[in-house]
Amino acid sequence: RHLPSSSYPFLARILEGWKPDIMQHHPLIEQYGIIGNMQTTAHVREDGPIDCPCLPRFDSPAVLAALLGTQKNGFWKICPDPAYWGSSSMTSSRRYINQSLILESDWETQSGTVRIIDFMPPTEGAPQVIRIVRGLVGVVEMQSTFRPKFGYGRVTPWIYENRGEMIAVAGADALTLNTSTLQREENGAVVSNFTVSAGESVSFALSWGPSHAVPTDTVDPAVALDSTVEFWREWTQHCTYNGPNREAVIRSLITLKARTYGPTGRM
Repeated sequence: RHLPSSSYPFLARILEGWKPDIMQHHPLIEQYGIIGNMQTTAHVREDGPIDCPCLPRFDSPAVLAALLGTQKNGFWKICPDPAYWGSSSMTSSRRYINQSLILESDWETQSGTVRIIDFMPPTEGAPQVIRIVRGLVGVVEMQSTFRPKFGYGRVTPWIYENRGEMIAVAGADALTLNTSTLQREENGAVVSNFTVSAGESVSFALSWGPSHAVPTDTVDPAVALDSTVEFWREWTQHCTYNGPNREAVIRSLITLKARTYGPTGRM
């Protein structure tokens, strides 16, 4: 039965612009892993994109909403260069680091292997999404494509460069993408092409902040990774269950913790 969209303004905002065939090509929810900082979460798809972080909080509009529509709604993808795609020699696998909410994905290509580490530091300040690309074997050509769209994909931001950082502004919100590699704007997206060799790392940090304020200083990705590992190690030590299903119990607790809003403790 058709119901007027005016009766459901929130749902109408999400569904605005959807086409009848979208669900036919939409990825499955089990293709996503989750990262978060107890203020919000983001979803990492198995082929490299990050979708649907609601910034700065759970109740904020999504800024990369491909999960709710198509790539036109915004996404951030880091993966081996598209030239590798279609090759039978390229494989990928992923897992969480120990008992944490830090997701690592390994990509094996014909020229080498890389690891992408995705996480959100559990800090009280502005939320950040950090992605670290590490070379494991050989040399791999990589590409980062960041297409920010605010308001569930309805709002196209103004993108500009400031001292090597790329900043996307829409109304009261701003996203800053910081990395050591060269960035450029292409048709509303921020694109980086770079090479990672064995033993090398390239880091990306995406930070939210109010558009009227000075962009938030980005923490050192390696330091943030260590502190995030320690946070989850310390937190999971409080679990007193030592039965045969301890790993599954802890993973369930971590997932529930990720969905909990830290300042109030509510889900």
